[in-house]
Amino acid sequence: MDIRGHRSGPLVGALVLVAALGACGGGGDDESDDGGGADDGGEATGACALLTTDAVSDMFGETAEVVSGADEAARTSTCLWEATAGDGDFPTRHQLQLSVYEDSGALDPSAWGEEAEPIDDLGEEAFLVADGFLGPTAGYRDGDRSTVLTYAVVGGEDAPSAADRIDELVELLRAAEEHAS
Repeated sequence: MDIRGHRSGPLVGALVLVAALGACGGGGDDESDDGGGADDGGEATGACALLTTDAVSDMFGETAEVVSGADEAARTSTCLWEATAGDGDFPTRHQLQLSVYEDSGALDPSAWGEEAEPIDDLGEEAFLVADGFLGPTAGYRDGDRSTVLTYAVVGGEDAPSAADRIDELVELLRAAEEHAS
């Protein structure tokens, strides 16, 4: 998705998320294991360094692990955390994707869904799309860098609603902004 305003639709967004899952690395439940977004010493780098796995696990209510953390392009860094809960044929999968776009220019919330609400005291152009294409999405711009966080709950017969965790999503975005400073 082009954050400058090109709307590529939910299908392309879903394919991006699936592509990120297809490139899965290992993972763990500590903050230094980032499944591909680590330096030679195992320290989290890029987007994976902006949130701890423990904080993401708290939001999920399940133990999270980084499943993809490699930089996708020279000016984009993405980290994907995931947790699976439940047994049977349709377990519940929680996914949180943090993307940092360098030299991004203006941030257009409509790229993630309709009815964006402003978020106070968080960078420039901060927004929340409660009913985004892939789930609730929040983002902000700081100069030429834009940061976007999306939460999704997939599958499961009794899966919780991602929309019920909007406050936690915004708090995680605030934590990412703090670590980026």
